[in-house]
Amino acid sequence: MKNLSLFILVLTIITLVTSCNKNGDVSPKTASTIYAGNDGSAPVYWKNNIETVLPVTNNVNNTGASVNVIVKSGNDIYLGGFDGNLPVYWKNGIETTLPILGSGNGGYYYNNPAYITTMGISGSDIYCAGADQYNAVFWKNGIEYQLPTTNNNNNYYYYNNLVNTMAISGTDVYFGGIDGNLPVYWKNGTEYFLPITSSNYYKNGSVQTMYISGNNIYFGGSDGYAAVYWLNGVENRLSTNNSNSGGVIAMAISGTNVYFAGWDGNYSNTVYWKNGVEVSRSILNGGTVNTMVATTDGAYFAGSDGGNPVYWTQTTENILPTVGNNLSGKVNAMLIAN
Repeated sequence: MKNLSLFILVLTIITLVTSCNKNGDVSPKTASTIYAGNDGSAPVYWKNNIETVLPVTNNVNNTGASVNVIVKSGNDIYLGGFDGNLPVYWKNGIETTLPILGSGNGGYYYNNPAYITTMGISGSDIYCAGADQYNAVFWKNGIEYQLPTTNNNNNYYYYNNLVNTMAISGTDVYFGGIDGNLPVYWKNGTEYFLPITSSNYYKNGSVQTMYISGNNIYFGGSDGYAAVYWLNGVENRLSTNNSNSGGVIAMAISGTNVYFAGWDGNYSNTVYWKNGVEVSRSILNGGTVNTMVATTDGAYFAGSDGGNPVYWTQTTENILPTVGNNLSGKVNAMLIAN
């Protein structure tokens, strides 16, 4: 299964879900931060540096379970991901398995996974999105819908349709992801292809994260071997200081500052960009960033380093405790919870 970069919720005037979370401008230094992901094959979250293992009921063939996204609505905390090969979410620690439409084995076996990558809540409506086998899908209040995909390039060496991120703005629901080998987004169920300008042979790209700020819609991801973002449909390449390749995994906005996090050259060379300028931090070296938040005092990241689930402040790397102690844990999502 694809190592998913995980994508988080902002609840302000709009409801935003992406691979990063900005909950106002409250700093992790002064508020409780929840991290979530996996400890070995167990889905877990950490709050106040204490690990909690979530209940699982579907772990068929011992394929494991994980949390990929956190969202908050009022006093309720939702964590979405997979259990076995089925899409699930936990509301305040109670697991719900979502229905799947996949044919054949329908996601119950290793080669036919279904999973949640992103979530959003608008009023009483609960949205989950991700994949059901090779289909880009979303669930609204527990009912699954398949998103249209019109590319389906079967000649490409890696064929997949997938939702990686979502956002809700007013009555508009956006999903971002991949159609075959191309970066796409869906607005209210209609598919749109984002432009790519790379000259590599496969002409491939992906959307990994999105953010809505006022009238501006950002998508972040890759175009061939380039780290890019799209602002209102226009592609912008991010500079990579160490190589000719890179990718965006997560993004966040605080005030006028726009942050992207990803990699430069290889996945272990983790960097971030602030307002288009690449920043390389020695404390990030060797780690993999899966999620981030931004506040008035800077950017904060979480992911993995050497098999340990970690988060990074402005100056230090912090290893989260694991019950399994098996060096196969990671953080996929983080949320600043007031």
